Amino acid sequence: MRYLAGRVVGGKRLPVAAGLFYEAEPDRLRAQMEWGLRHPLGPGDAGPREGVAAVMAPHGGYFYAGPLYAAAFSPLARSRWDSVVVVGPNHTGVGPGVSVYPSGSWVTPLGEVAVDEELASRIAGAAGAELDVTAHLYEHSVEVVVPWLQFLLEPGWRLVAVAMLDQEPSSAARLAHAVAEAAASLGRSVLVVASANLSSYLGYEEAVEKDKAVLERLVAGSLGAVYEAVVENQVPTCSAGVMEFLGEYARIKGCRLEVLRYATSGDVGGEKEVVTGYAAAVAQCPGAKEGGEGDGTA
Repeated sequence: MRYLAGRVVGGKRLPVAAGLFYEAEPDRLRAQMEWGLRHPLGPGDAGPREGVAAVMAPHGGYFYAGPLYAAAFSPLARSRWDSVVVVGPNHTGVGPGVSVYPSGSWVTPLGEVAVDEELASRIAGAAGAELDVTAHLYEHSVEVVVPWLQFLLEPGWRLVAVAMLDQEPSSAARLAHAVAEAAASLGRSVLVVASANLSSYLGYEEAVEKDKAVLERLVAGSLGAVYEAVVENQVPTCSAGVMEFLGEYARIKGCRLEVLRYATSGDVGGEKEVVTGYAAAVAQCPGAKEGGEGDGTA
């Protein structure tokens, strides 16, 4: 299967990462995800969880990060949602500070997912973001998690894709509040996915040490704590603001953040001279039901 990367044709956003970050053929892609689920660094025997309102997953290539994707998304297996809001960093530098994909659909080798246009519009308005396509044309951070959602969630959900170029804590907080408010106003059951990598291009031991400091602040800290850890420890990461968004959203929802699994690309691929750090985390809300039943906002 071949795609003309970065094109939107007939309202369909075609994949830019298929064949690069993950397999482009549907059967090979499913096999690649099954490998992640079975891998020793994947979810293990852990099954689905109730009350999960948000997850953090990596956006690395599946060969290196597949088990961490599996650990992040396996708690959601067979759950039902109206919409999924996926927030990732903007690596390309193209587009506005915070870009919300406006309409149409996204295509992966596993099929097509419609955009929740009303939810996207409300989030953009409340966050002071822009409805924009350009930031998403060549950006992979949202796209790479969509096949996992197609693979593990019950069908019928719609997508809201957000690319963050402006990752300041204040911007992350505005976006988190906007997502919660927009979901509540529409009565949607909404799953939030933070697509975030940790340190990049460090040696193994240094990466593990620096990533530990960031994850400790993410779980226990207040707004700005992740940035403080990144600055204090000189952590080269593309995703500080995305993690700040996740932390603030969890606080708004009254959720407890838990890191399920941490590993580096070297732990999976074997090469430890230069690695990227990945983590799987969940935000679990006491008393919440699957798919946000009960309050319409999870």
